[in-house]
Amino acid sequence: MAVACCMITWILVVLLMISLYGVFGLGGSRLLLPCFVYLPMVSFFIAFFFGQQLSFGLWSPSIWIDRLCIHQTDLDLKAEQIKSVPTFVARSSRMLVLCDGSYFERLWCNLELATFARHGGVDKVDVLPLWLAPWLLCSILLELLSATMWDVLQLAFPNWSAAWLTNIMGFAAPLLGDNPIMLKFVAFLIIWMISSLTTLPASIPSFFSFRMKIRHHQIILDGRGGGFGAWGWVFRLPQCQC
Repeated sequence: MAVACCMITWILVVLLMISLYGVFGLGGSRLLLPCFVYLPMVSFFIAFFFGQQLSFGLWSPSIWIDRLCIHQTDLDLKAEQIKSVPTFVARSSRMLVLCDGSYFERLWCNLELATFARHGGVDKVDVLPLWLAPWLLCSILLELLSATMWDVLQLAFPNWSAAWLTNIMGFAAPLLGDNPIMLKFVAFLIIWMISSLTTLPASIPSFFSFRMKIRHHQIILDGRGGGFGAWGWVFRLPQCQC
């Protein structure tokens, strides 16, 4: 929903700006970043955090969450509801697994997953690592920061790349000779490397997310608690905990 709102906002803004300024009238305009980046991102975050309330439940799916739907203090009621867990799971259209490093070590998680895999099919199981959402939000915010830094750089030093081009070519001439093609190539390469520093903040969460992704895949490959075999989900009870 958040992505759809972002895309719809972007398309509407593009159509509005083209109708007002024409296709070629936006070149160099300072409205590009606020209208084409900030405004769609605002709609994304509004839908992401408040979409459930804004939709008034009209487009919200019905979700059964075991931790919230099973009584945690009344032991008799809890026992009765636990007996109904396979029924709830089997009657669900899809299953969302919020997976962390200990998911496959919990016996009841393996039971739910095996039950749904048996009745609903493996292709209807969606696995979402818990680190994915924080990484996504951090990456979006840092990408916005990088775009803002680039825009501020253009405002503070207008035409800086053109000015640097001549200076870099002058410094590189004694080392590379008078070949203009080689000098321009080196100058553009240096300018690109310097300007790419503005994207450095966005690469920080990616470094940690890749490590978490590798660790998550290793857990699945190790089959902690179970794994999909020729006959469906295979339990490894010694590795599970209640």
